[in-house]
Amino acid sequence: MAATPSDAYVGAPMSPTTPSLAGLGFAVPASYVQVEAAEQQADAWNLTEVQRGRWRRIVGSSGIERRHGVADLTTTFQLSTARRMEIFDREAPPLAAQAARDAIAAADVAAHEVTDVVVVTCTGFAAPGIGHALVPLLGLTDRVRHNQIGFMGCFGGVVGLRTACGLACADPSAIVLVVCIELCSLHLRGDTDPQQLVASSLFADGAAAAVVRGDPRGPSLGALSPGRTRLLAHAREAMTWRILDDGFAMTLTRDVPRELEASIAAFVAEDLPHGLAIHPGGAGIIDAIERGLRDLSLDPRSFAASRAVLRGYGNMSSGSVLFVLDEYLRQGGPLPLDVLAFGPGLTVDAVRLRRS
Repeated sequence: MAATPSDAYVGAPMSPTTPSLAGLGFAVPASYVQVEAAEQQADAWNLTEVQRGRWRRIVGSSGIERRHGVADLTTTFQLSTARRMEIFDREAPPLAAQAARDAIAAADVAAHEVTDVVVVTCTGFAAPGIGHALVPLLGLTDRVRHNQIGFMGCFGGVVGLRTACGLACADPSAIVLVVCIELCSLHLRGDTDPQQLVASSLFADGAAAAVVRGDPRGPSLGALSPGRTRLLAHAREAMTWRILDDGFAMTLTRDVPRELEASIAAFVAEDLPHGLAIHPGGAGIIDAIERGLRDLSLDPRSFAASRAVLRGYGNMSSGSVLFVLDEYLRQGGPLPLDVLAFGPGLTVDAVRLRRS
């Protein structure tokens, strides 16, 4: 009998090579206190008392205490998209390099041994881009193979890990560096529509990196399998990310938590793991995921790790789920684990981390 897509996803990958997650690294820019920054933003936006009350309620229910950013939160909303991209081109490479150095060190490899670089970002575009900038910053060779995953939003980190799995399976000697770099603060906008205010309360800046290798020697956090995805096509407009003249505009409708709550149990139960590293899309989204999974036996650290990252960092888009993975492992969460994220589409996506 031919395998269905869900049958094909079970622990072991189809290739005889089993890619290994060898190391993780992280970096964030300067931090700020959520409620203090929110008052500064309200002043800069000249919110009315009614608007200010709505904004405070949104911020108060965000589940975030601190965020990090490279932008001035009180003036960035006035910038053109071109000016925002100039700042991204300047600020993103050093932050990405900092996370990458830590991942390379954790994996116990040398920079010149890295064969492939996968850059994931949805908040900035320039060519030759971050991958090329990382060559001199990290000491990579001029033969390193470059890949860039762009504009996939919050599930881009999962796609980056899956891409690394494919590269390691195709070349078992490969050492793949995945770098997620997002400067969401560059896309703050002065739009006081409630959906835009929700986005303004959530997103933050950060970089996360991972080293994936086909060779099982050296440190390993676990074996990676390519995972699976589910497109909720009927909710296509529930989460969108579009380029405008005054930055990139994220739309998050009230349908997102409801759709995820209704669909997540069937997705996760296809091959039930012990735990999850859940992208911290927002407090309401984490709550919806927990309600949707209440009948499944999942380690409670799945939700605790996601809330801890949201509380301390906010939603850093593609790299956030790697922060959660690290927190889950630090808390002693068991494997197998699904690294789970969701993004525009509405798309639910996961890769599997299991014992080597």
